[in-house]
Amino acid sequence: MTAPARKGALAHRLLNDDLEVVVYGMAFGNTRLVLSVPGAPTYLAGWCFHDTAASIAAAASWDGEGDPDGWYRRLSDDTRNPDHACAQQGCAEPSRPADTPAGMSVAGTTVST
Repeated sequence: MTAPARKGALAHRLLNDDLEVVVYGMAFGNTRLVLSVPGAPTYLAGWCFHDTAASIAAAASWDGEGDPDGWYRRLSDDTRNPDHACAQQGCAEPSRPADTPAGMSVAGTTVST
């Protein structure tokens, strides 16, 4: 299914006619995966990721139920993922993962279904 591009999106995929998954770049190499209604100016739910590749992979494989794989913070209730490496290692938030180069971008990446 082809999805129209969202301005500023690193990846974008329609789940069905009623929902879409979009990945946006954030400061310090972080990304945000959001679930929204196509064309809506706001989103229904969002998750923060430290790893761009992980957020794009999650957008490609997630079915929209529960939480996507790889997130470290759920925005709706500010929950930190206890299974995320940062929670297990006691990282300070927000932070940039050591292996993320400054200015990293994957703009133009297409997530296909």
